[in-house]
Amino acid sequence: MIATKRMVVLEGKKDPSQINIRSGLKNWRYKLKNIGETEILDIAIIGDSISEGYQVGADTATLKANGFKFILDDYFSSIFEDCGEGYMPYYYPTNSQQAVFGGTWINHTYSFVRISKRTVVDGSTVSFPFTGPSLQIWTGIGTGAIIDVSIDEGEATRYTLSGTLALPALATIATGLSNTTHTCTITNQSRANNFHFAGWMETKGTRGIRTHMCAKSGSSAASFINATKVLPYYTLLAPDLAIIHIGTNDYMSNVDPDTYESNLRILINHLISIGTDVLLLTQTNDRTGYTYNMKDYNDKLRLVARDLGVGLLDLDRKVIRSPRDFYFPPLPSDDIHPTIAGHSFISSEILKVIGN
Repeated sequence: MIATKRMVVLEGKKDPSQINIRSGLKNWRYKLKNIGETEILDIAIIGDSISEGYQVGADTATLKANGFKFILDDYFSSIFEDCGEGYMPYYYPTNSQQAVFGGTWINHTYSFVRISKRTVVDGSTVSFPFTGPSLQIWTGIGTGAIIDVSIDEGEATRYTLSGTLALPALATIATGLSNTTHTCTITNQSRANNFHFAGWMETKGTRGIRTHMCAKSGSSAASFINATKVLPYYTLLAPDLAIIHIGTNDYMSNVDPDTYESNLRILINHLISIGTDVLLLTQTNDRTGYTYNMKDYNDKLRLVARDLGVGLLDLDRKVIRSPRDFYFPPLPSDDIHPTIAGHSFISSEILKVIGN
């Protein structure tokens, strides 16, 4: 895909919470309107625990029901086909990850958000659930890596992978299954070669929208800018749309707003260069006791949106006009993450500008 020239237009005179929505999402809207009979469009969800759908004490089912990634999944699968969950990182959800590791694994730094695992120890395993007739894994393949793949505890199939550890790859490891929920177990047999694992992707459906969980609790804008370990993953995925909701951890870590802006520009410019439309979301959880105000970061978002011609949905302006308890939980121990109503609010505002 080739990025087209973008006009910088401040739109939405009746709704000041929208900047460059029509011009910044022009390519996405055209693709959605003209989606082919055998075409799947990809949306990357880039952010932190709020983008994950995090709520204090919530289990996996609650996270999946209320995080805006999954609300978008439900919306688009009701219009088109169910195209699966897209990229699912091994660490999701933060408080009860679905992947189970056995043996010896080393924390690594290659993925959509610079968090992955690798092993060189024979017999090390990773197991996880997925739904659909076929399955791919996101990996940086060590030359000659060998893995045994078992579905639902059945007989293992051996795969010899080839490539370069530093570069991302998608490897198909199961096909021809029933369109139901399965368990995949991968056993490393690589001997002296690295087997790298970042996550998996269900492959099903032929027409629709697939969203990808490129978010991680605790992430800041700097988590997404490494030119060799992160950005190549976005190049390989080549998302048609990226929704970026990042800034809370920059704010809480007292990152200089100028540094935050610089990191944002690196990520956004890379996405634009690979033909991805971008929708930015402002933050809404301003607190006290930090070096800077949340307004400083939101002002940077507005500046970047206007300067680079990407779309921006100013949730902060929306929330200010709504009761604060609509967004924040009543518990004083956590005034960072949205309530169920807050996640629903974010989702509905996103769908107003990207929906069919």
